[in-house]
Amino acid sequence: MSNIRFIASSESNQPSLSKTDWLDIAVYGELNDDQTALKEEIQPLIQKAVESAVPLRVKVSLVLVGNGITSKIHDFSHAGPDRIFLYDHISFSDHNLSDIVIALKHFSKEYKPSVILFPSSDFSSLLAETLATELNLSFADHISDFKIQPNKDLSSPREEQQPIFQAVAQSRPQIITVRTETLPIRPVSPHSVGEIILCELPDELFLRQIEKGSS
Repeated sequence: MSNIRFIASSESNQPSLSKTDWLDIAVYGELNDDQTALKEEIQPLIQKAVESAVPLRVKVSLVLVGNGITSKIHDFSHAGPDRIFLYDHISFSDHNLSDIVIALKHFSKEYKPSVILFPSSDFSSLLAETLATELNLSFADHISDFKIQPNKDLSSPREEQQPIFQAVAQSRPQIITVRTETLPIRPVSPHSVGEIILCELPDELFLRQIEKGSS
């Protein structure tokens, strides 16, 4: 079942939004506990993102957050994205949700994806909800399927879910979690990642998070 969580905000605090500035499709690459491989839910999610991106002529980005993951990049690159954004920092050793949110907020603001897709695992659902709260956005949880319109707005193949998607599409990035067990799994074609981007976070972002947690 899909449900939307509205994040209360004052319209006067909302920045003006130009949807044309937000282009690509991003997938959060949830890692296994030792950060050596993608969880199995990620592959069908990337495949769905690629299928959606082709007619729109946009790129698919895989966002990875962890510690020591740069050395394992070849283990992740076969998944099929056009670009991989790596947030590799010792602060991400413990797979702490609050720290990962810092990285995803930075990614959202710096690289402006039109959509960020998460698997609907317990961890990623909470991560997506927390990110949406931090960015003052609505999001939809446990979606079984979706489409992306030419203007990059999310929509649903099911008419009764359209109000949910219309609410999410009011802002950027659009954040949803997807029930990947409902997506088909296809053989992965040989694929070379066009771009690997090593992302560096300003130290003050971590300091602000520490100060926020201690206040």
